[in-house]
Amino acid sequence: KHVVGYLAPSDAIELSRTCKKIQSQLSLAATTPREILTKLHRGNCDDVPHKGFQIPVPSQETVSVHSMLLSMQWSDQGWGNMKSEVFVIATKNDQTSYESGGWAFNHGGQIVEFGGGRVVYISSIAPHSDSEQRLDITFAPKQNESYHLWYIVGGGGGHTLNLDDVKVQSLLFDDPSHSFAKAHNFLVKSETFQPWDKQQSSEGFHNHYLLFTICESVEKILTQGESVSPPMISFFRRCGVLETDLSVNLMDSIRSIWDNDQAVPRDYVDDDYDDYDESSNEYESTEYDSQSEIEDNEDGGASIGHSHHMLFSELPNDERGAAEMLGYCSTTWDEDTKITVESKLWIELTPEQQRAAIILGYDEEMWNENPNIRILFRW
Repeated sequence: KHVVGYLAPSDAIELSRTCKKIQSQLSLAATTPREILTKLHRGNCDDVPHKGFQIPVPSQETVSVHSMLLSMQWSDQGWGNMKSEVFVIATKNDQTSYESGGWAFNHGGQIVEFGGGRVVYISSIAPHSDSEQRLDITFAPKQNESYHLWYIVGGGGGHTLNLDDVKVQSLLFDDPSHSFAKAHNFLVKSETFQPWDKQQSSEGFHNHYLLFTICESVEKILTQGESVSPPMISFFRRCGVLETDLSVNLMDSIRSIWDNDQAVPRDYVDDDYDDYDESSNEYESTEYDSQSEIEDNEDGGASIGHSHHMLFSELPNDERGAAEMLGYCSTTWDEDTKITVESKLWIELTPEQQRAAIILGYDEEMWNENPNIRILFRW
């Protein structure tokens, strides 16, 4: 694991596939991509670095993290000069300074510092809005460090930086049963993890407590050596957890991941990090809380690939036929068994397979983010 820690994520994944012994020793696991922000639009028209948000990295006291992937759609104002940049900056959790006194770099002839933090990543210049490019940032987190995204919009008036669909993903050295990755994926698929700027309804608030009440009940049942009831088994299965995966360790991991995630700050560090309000032509102080406004999903919020939360016998006839076209049967579908087609990218599918995937709710982007370790990471 020490040697693999120096490899790029794609190389680490390839090495883990060389034989079952190495795969078992490394126990690499990828978490499902998690959206943390639907949008982050900034209009600070200056050349000063501003702190955006803290990147949620799994606690390394719980699991060893090989790499983090921070991914987003990014653009500037769409016209004129291109000036906007983003950075990933590391700071020590114990508040001590780095021996070098912090890192800085030359930005247009001006020395820019980040509060004594260590510069982990510097982007290129953000493209115009009509480019619709996605930015993938990869870094290897260290123990006793926190990581923040910083940004520079650019001076001169009229400049903006627009970050949309901001997601994080982890490549982990998990335990043999992959309990951490399964617990994290459960929190994503159950929609317990929500984007920070998404308005939380009272229904979602109650569902959060209901979820952990169910987990506590299952943990108690397993501790007593009793059988988990079919409704509970069905609930976990719909959230990506098979009956054979239910364990006290998994329930503990779910709670631990949630608690650690809630400890990550959701607001800006200072009050002067402002969000430009185009309608009022003024700047407003912004923080992530239950009052944040979002744009409603025009399709009613239905998620792509929603059929995978249904049992094979529950699928409508057209979706069951599409699943069979891709190579699924009732066993492989219900037990979420990996089949050959899942290892293919969209462009590698036949036209018939692409049509079947569309019937099941996939498009090219969603298919290529299919949660298997080769496709899931784009390194």
